Amino acid sequence: MDQEGIPELHSFKESLVKEHEQRIETLRNATGKRVAEMLSLKRIEVEKEIAALSRQHEARYASLLSSSLLCVRSRYRSEFLKETNRLYFSVEKRFFESIQNIKIDRNKYSNILCSLIDEGIKTIGNDAIVYVDSGDSVYLVDRNVSHDVREKCLPRWGGCVIESPDGARVFDNTLKTRWERMYPDVIKALSREVRRIVAEYPEFVSELRLS
Repeated sequence: MDQEGIPELHSFKESLVKEHEQRIETLRNATGKRVAEMLSLKRIEVEKEIAALSRQHEARYASLLSSSLLCVRSRYRSEFLKETNRLYFSVEKRFFESIQNIKIDRNKYSNILCSLIDEGIKTIGNDAIVYVDSGDSVYLVDRNVSHDVREKCLPRWGGCVIESPDGARVFDNTLKTRWERMYPDVIKALSREVRRIVAEYPEFVSELRLS
């Protein structure tokens, strides 16, 4: 072999190796850049997905929280109304018991019954018919009652019903009816008491519209 051609061969080989290495380096750089771009895009996609999931969870949480608050408020309102009704019926029971105690005192109940009758007669007229509960006419014995008094089953705690002769006009002056007429005033009184009790919890007052 020609010895003079050997250096040129070595130089050619080194040139090929160098060119090959440069190509590999270029390919490596291009691949690295492409991978970096892909990773960056993937990271952005993942971050978007995470953000979307976060928004979904926040919206769901807000919805659940709102629903829970509505349930709590509804339950509180329901319990409050139950308690108000319980208080009302408790007062009503005490009122009824006080009437029964008054009836024990014949003279006291007789005075009350006569006053109720007079009130009804002034409304209906002197020719009106007076209906009292069964057995209550005994309270009018020895009383100056010149009207037509009749007994009738009136499960209304006592009192009377005044009716015109033709039945066209009726004045219910029973004690139960008078109590029912007091309902708005009793509820207002109970509401004032409740407001006083819960005054230190203004958010409840606002929710229940007690103010």
